[in-house]
Amino acid sequence: MSRPLACLLLAALAACEDAVPAEGPADARPADLGLRADAAAPDAALARLLHVGPSDDPRPPDGSQARPWPTPDAAAAVARPGDVIFLLPGRHPALTALPPGVELLGAGPEATTLAGPLTLDADGARAGGLRLVDGVLAVLAPAALHGLEVVGEAQPAETHLEIRAEAELVDVTVRDVAPGEAGAVIVETPAPVAWTGGGVADVAGIGLRTLGADLRLARLDLVRTTGMGALVDAGSARLDDVRLRGAAGAGLRFLEAEVALQGVVLEDVAYDDTQNTGSGVGFIGGTATVRDVTIARVERGLRATLGAQVTGGGVRVREAQNDGVTVHQAARVQLVDVAVEGAGNAGLTVSGAAADVEGLEVRAARRAGVFVADGEVDLRRVHVADGGDRGITALRSTVHLAEITVTGAAVGVQITEPVLAEVAGAQLDACADAGLAVIGPGRVALADVAIQALTGGVEALPAGLQIFDAEIAGHDVLVAGGVGEGLHLDGATGALAGVRVEGHGPGVVAFEGTVALEDVTVTGAAGAGVLASAGALTLRGATIGGTTDAPAIGPGDGVAALDAEVTLIDVASAGNAGSGLALLGGSRGQLAGRVDLSDNGAYGLQLDCASRVEGDFQAARNGRGVQGGCP
Repeated sequence: MSRPLACLLLAALAACEDAVPAEGPADARPADLGLRADAAAPDAALARLLHVGPSDDPRPPDGSQARPWPTPDAAAAVARPGDVIFLLPGRHPALTALPPGVELLGAGPEATTLAGPLTLDADGARAGGLRLVDGVLAVLAPAALHGLEVVGEAQPAETHLEIRAEAELVDVTVRDVAPGEAGAVIVETPAPVAWTGGGVADVAGIGLRTLGADLRLARLDLVRTTGMGALVDAGSARLDDVRLRGAAGAGLRFLEAEVALQGVVLEDVAYDDTQNTGSGVGFIGGTATVRDVTIARVERGLRATLGAQVTGGGVRVREAQNDGVTVHQAARVQLVDVAVEGAGNAGLTVSGAAADVEGLEVRAARRAGVFVADGEVDLRRVHVADGGDRGITALRSTVHLAEITVTGAAVGVQITEPVLAEVAGAQLDACADAGLAVIGPGRVALADVAIQALTGGVEALPAGLQIFDAEIAGHDVLVAGGVGEGLHLDGATGALAGVRVEGHGPGVVAFEGTVALEDVTVTGAAGAGVLASAGALTLRGATIGGTTDAPAIGPGDGVAALDAEVTLIDVASAGNAGSGLALLGGSRGQLAGRVDLSDNGAYGLQLDCASRVEGDFQAARNGRGVQGGCP
């Protein structure tokens, strides 16, 4: 890496003054460290290799291997720019100062130990191949470090490595640091700092702390810190192939910084009471790009808050005690390919923030696959399995969902008081209380929604699709198989087209709303195919058939109304166990187009004395006749 090393790597070793003789011991040669030679010296042939170490030679020291200088300070006193002070294997006293343009080398950190502290305050300082113990390594001028260990032994310090100037670090390790708030490694400089290989280990406090730095970390290990693994305050940071294991409060925390993460792995981050978190990666303000980040066994996985802007993809979170990914307080994330498994709360939480996620998979979340409150989300290609209480739930938010699959939740998707909600392409299977529930006020648009195999849960009569006090619009809704109601519309307004209900309790139940359903098919309902109560319901192009009587629910009428207004246009309500159309409790019926009320077990039309009907219909082969009810 230094000028004289170029001499060592050439065949003509004798050209270098005081060079190591070829017959010298192998472990005493700096060339064996694999260091790169360079040509920075004005004349490499004039550079000298100044050995330091004990000697039995009675002659005065001259820096050769046979007559080394006794201490690093003695070698430094005669060194000139371009020289290398080479510390032979063994333990050496502290070096007071490294002269300008002089390189400090050892035979390797396993062989050469230097007592600390060590300050590099001259431009172009270079040091490597040694272990520094019981003191701080301070970089105050541009420097290069390689093959170094900075270790606390008898007198561990709160900070071991302090960088306040441009620096390049290769295979540098800092370990065994005493308790303190500052950090085992501190970087405070706007100049570039690159650290490749090595890392930080066994720290009682924060592993790495930076302020306003331009930091580049690669192939680094941060392990066993009692505080945060790394805290980056302002400036910029790029982390490639960084592994962190064992921290508290946060694995990596970034404050108002410009960040890029790639190939980062974080594991075992404990909750910290004073910080009220234990996040794997935390972004507070600033901007970040993430690629291939894996987080496991943490309190929260990836957390963005206070306006942070995060983009990227390939995020994997496992065994988060709380949320897998959290977006909070005006933060915004745009991610692709996100997977969360085993979250104690939610796979993805968005609160007062915005998230655009494509390709989200959540498995075994305890409470919710996705939770949104007062936010804005655009979620595409989402799969939630074993989603706990809610597969996807949103409160007072703008929600765009596309290509959604939820399997095994109490409620597949619940949207409460939406600002605007759009669901385009949803497969909701094996949910207990509801496939899709919308609780108004607010607006929701549905398209291509399939709800299947409703299992029944805590509610007495669950429903595949539930709309409460909301405005609806949409098309192509299928509810098939399972228990409970197919569609439950309570206080709803709007219109749906292309509705299919197969094999449920009552097919469609509408209370106190004004709803139009077009192109409706209800088959195999238990109780009424369509039941309207205290509201207005329009059916256009509907086919209702194959209903059965259900003693606990009601007779198997095709269409039944109780104190409601119903309009039937081109409707066939035929082949039902009860009546084709039953108007009761002061209901009003308007019939138009072709209305077929044939082949029912009771009447074609059942009409009590308080109800009225207008329009023509046809009825034949009904069990009790064409019309009955009012004498």
